[in-house]
Amino acid sequence: MMGISDFSPQEAESNYIFHASRWWPESDSLVNSVRRRFVEVCVADPDIRFEGGFAPGKDAMALPEHLLAQRYSARDYLSRTARSALVFNAPAVHGCFGWKLPEYLALGKPIISLPLSHELPAPLVHGEHIHYVPDADSLALAVRELMSDKAYRDHLGKGSRDYWEHHLTPELVVRRMVAHAEKLVSERDPRTLLPPPPPRTTRF
Repeated sequence: MMGISDFSPQEAESNYIFHASRWWPESDSLVNSVRRRFVEVCVADPDIRFEGGFAPGKDAMALPEHLLAQRYSARDYLSRTARSALVFNAPAVHGCFGWKLPEYLALGKPIISLPLSHELPAPLVHGEHIHYVPDADSLALAVRELMSDKAYRDHLGKGSRDYWEHHLTPELVVRRMVAHAEKLVSERDPRTLLPPPPPRTTRF
C-alpha cells in the first residue's frame, strides 16, 4: 500500500516521458484533444523515449494503436511518472483540477499545463512553479524547450515541490479546512449553528 511518503521527488531520466490518461466518452472534449496532442508530439519526436498513451477500452476503440497504453498498477504508474523528464497537465472534465496536478507537485515534476480556471491557495506562477501553454498548438514548442534545457526543468521541478510544501501538504490542507469551518461556525448561533437572522429594518 502506498502512502504520502511515496510521492517525493526522484531522479528523472533525461530523454524519457511518461503520460497515461483515460479517453473520456465525449470525444470532442478539450480534455481528449489536448492530451492526444501531447502524446502525438512525444511519439513523433525521435529524441524522446515515450511510454504511455490512453488506457485501452471501449471509449478508446477508435484511436490508433500507437496512442494506446497498457494498463498500469498504481505503483507502476507512480514510478514511471517519477522517472519522467516532464509531465503534462490539462484541466479535467468541466474544467476541474484533475488528481494528476497535486501528484505532479508532490513529486516535484516540471509541469507543462494549459491555463487553470479555478482558484488555488496561491497562484501557480509560469516559469517558477509551472510552464503554461495557451493551447494544444503550443505543445510541441514547449516540449522541445523543456527537453533541451535541463536547468529550466530542474528549476520548475524545485518550484513545483516548493509549492506543494508551502500550500498543499495534507497537514496544511486540513488546517485550512478547519480554519474555514471555524470561521463559518463563529458566524452562526452557537446553540443551533444556524446563520444569524437578518438585521431588522426600522420603518418611520
